[in-house]
Amino acid sequence: MKNVLGTNHFTGLDVSKGSHLIADGSLTKSVNGWTDESGVVRVARGQDNLYSGYSAISCFAAGRQDGTDKLVWMDGDNVYANGSLVGTIASDADAMYMRDFDDNFYVMGSTDDQNYIYDGAVVRQHGCWQLDSYDLVGTFTGTASTTTIVDISNASQAVFEMTAGHAIVAGDPFYVESCTGMTEFNGRIVEALSVSTNDVTVDENSSGYGTYDASTGTAIEDSFGNDGVYKYYMVPIVKFADDTVLSGKPRGLIFDDPNGSFAVGDSWEASALTLTVDDKVLIEIEFTPDYTCSGTVGVDYFPGLRLYRTKADGANFYLEREWVHGDGHLLLTGSEYTVLINESITYRSTTKDINLGAVYLPDGNAHDTPPQSSYMALVGQRLFMNDVDNPDRLYFTGLDGVDYVGTLDYLLIPDHITGIGSVGSVCVVFSADRMWRVSMLGGIPDMDEIETSVGTDYGEVMVTTHLGLLFLRKDGLWVTDGASPPKHVGREAFASINEPTTITAAGDVLYVGDKNTAYIMQDKAESRNWHEHLVYHTLADATNGRFYAASATSVYELMAGIRGSAEITTKDWTDYTERQLSRVVLDYEGSDVPQVWVNGNRESDYDGHPDEGTDREGQRRLLRFSIPRLHNHVANIKVTMSGDGALFGAWLEGE
Repeated sequence: MKNVLGTNHFTGLDVSKGSHLIADGSLTKSVNGWTDESGVVRVARGQDNLYSGYSAISCFAAGRQDGTDKLVWMDGDNVYANGSLVGTIASDADAMYMRDFDDNFYVMGSTDDQNYIYDGAVVRQHGCWQLDSYDLVGTFTGTASTTTIVDISNASQAVFEMTAGHAIVAGDPFYVESCTGMTEFNGRIVEALSVSTNDVTVDENSSGYGTYDASTGTAIEDSFGNDGVYKYYMVPIVKFADDTVLSGKPRGLIFDDPNGSFAVGDSWEASALTLTVDDKVLIEIEFTPDYTCSGTVGVDYFPGLRLYRTKADGANFYLEREWVHGDGHLLLTGSEYTVLINESITYRSTTKDINLGAVYLPDGNAHDTPPQSSYMALVGQRLFMNDVDNPDRLYFTGLDGVDYVGTLDYLLIPDHITGIGSVGSVCVVFSADRMWRVSMLGGIPDMDEIETSVGTDYGEVMVTTHLGLLFLRKDGLWVTDGASPPKHVGREAFASINEPTTITAAGDVLYVGDKNTAYIMQDKAESRNWHEHLVYHTLADATNGRFYAASATSVYELMAGIRGSAEITTKDWTDYTERQLSRVVLDYEGSDVPQVWVNGNRESDYDGHPDEGTDREGQRRLLRFSIPRLHNHVANIKVTMSGDGALFGAWLEGE
């Protein structure tokens, strides 16, 4: 009767118990192995070099943009996407960190105190620029000039005959009142199409209007014809080539000292202007957008301003006018813009209340500049981030976009934030030894502390999978569902990681590592199979079911290259005191003959007699190695294989 000790099914690493106490299919060592669903150990694939020739890659991320896989990294100050230079960021090599969320790549750690976004077209600062200072020049309020209207023709283009000395030129608006006979123009603003001495032509068909009573009407130049108290606000904007628009905080126009310069420390509340139909408002503003964006201004992005105004005695403010780079109404001198109605005429506020555009909906402080961050997480449509200058603040964006953070849109966390992750609809916030769950209930943040003394000092090393939020610490891998205390995962695979640097997931495979070691976990239906991996990188990420990584000089696809070699060691079998074991048998497939050790001794006495009917090289077959009599009461098998090798089982046997 045959005596047999061994297994025909392998799982993965188990170092949590004594090597003689683990299951027969568990391994005490697996370097570069890969286990398939049926328990067969194969040689894991290596890495495939995709891009090379760099010198100091500091951060890396993989994601999807416009339906395609995108790999983004920084080498020095240069930002690359799939090998193409797409922009520059002033970088701190030791602090750079990159994440991909929802078609955007976020870059943190720059030396100019702000975050950046690569959106597939440009590398730009996170958020819009702000109108932190501006200059008002010229005369802005006063009594408008009035002119008697001598006659108005009934024609396809009405002609107004003005009294001599009027100041209306082509393009000027004017307010009409007090006309009798032809009353259709009363209370309206019209624009001069052309001017010939005292004849002012407008582009309006008056053929069917009443007959004008001579010299009864008045034209008020530069007036919008409204009575009431008004306030004006300027909103900085940036338009992009795809028509996306970012807007900053509204700044009230202050007319008390029209020739003064205003800085951040001054009040930004708008001046209240009490106007009558005889008053005029002229606006000429000089400003310099402080905005960082790759590409070419006027081609890839367009700085500008929007003018908003209240209605008479109203609180809300509405769009009156927009200016953007290149539209002919912003005069550019060096880096400074001047708002004009055209290249030489100051803008005149002449839009009546009923003709104003959309109301400004956001809260006045809702579009502030996002803080510089070192950690971020996207939860639903909101981006959560820390503030490096205020380490206990957790900021969150509004529902109108990830670029918009309110001045007061933050939670105070009872400790310094060391990491931010997400699981489901919950944001999980870490300190070194504490955790909190943050949810948004009806737009209001709600925070609860998770009962645990576990936190993390490695806020960049976490990933969300179907298991929950996984985070790596020196004492191993942990998982949280965002509500319950975290649990250890993979304690059986590795006792510790010396300096956690990376964790990422693709499908049912997890890749974790530090500066000198990497492990892969295969989340199978009945078990989680761990293997030590020969390819380790401090920068790794995954997208679309594939793993990618970067060294200082190159970018790779992991588990996609040629198969090298693998080494596995079985458990210790201790129950063969009375057995006579004379050989090792491997159930093996591959073109080579693997090397075998028993209890650390190389066994080279391969008898060369494969199973009957399976004698062709490369096919699955049984390989037998004779061994000397074992004198101790512990036995284990180590196998090294290479290339296409596949190990189905390994056992010791005798008669």
